[in-house]
Amino acid sequence: MIVLGNRSTNPLVGRLYDRYYTLLDLRYPGKGGYVVRTLHNPFGNGANVVFAGGSDPAGVDAAVDALIAAMRK
Repeated sequence: MIVLGNRSTNPLVGRLYDRYYTLLDLRYPGKGGYVVRTLHNPFGNGANVVFAGGSDPAGVDAAVDALIAAMRK
């Protein structure tokens, strides 16, 4: 699944944050910053996660653009 946002804007990110699987919140990656990364099988059910996140809407938009660019390659 592709997960957008951060722990304050997306409950799934919050669950994974609380389990120390990701660090995406209102402070990291910071204003306008973004993260695109994967997490493999965090719940043991065979589902993987792609994070496209940021601390603010501009960061999330940049993450989505970066993810789309990577997928087009």
